[in-house]
Amino acid sequence: MPQIDEHLKWCLKDQRRLIKTRPNLDLAQKHVKKSEYNYGVVQTLERLKIYDWALNVGFYAIYHCFLAILAKYGYESKSSLYNNCLAFSDK
Repeated sequence: MPQIDEHLKWCLKDQRRLIKTRPNLDLAQKHVKKSEYNYGVVQTLERLKIYDWALNVGFYAIYHCFLAILAKYGYESKSSLYNNCLAFSDK
């Protein structure tokens, strides 16, 4: 079994980490829209040479993409720590 499958099983063992829900395409689309908005803000901040804030907003643009993927496939997490753990896992 691929390591990512094992990591997903670990995340699902505790509801503070990740829970299986119904796929929610509306919520996924909202996260995509938020990500697109954040990316626009990143571009503006870069033009203004405000790189420290561009980096922060860029993180959230990526983060909302990941939340969109979770919603699309029917997963939910209340903790950004576990979202990031799953999203950026090398397992």
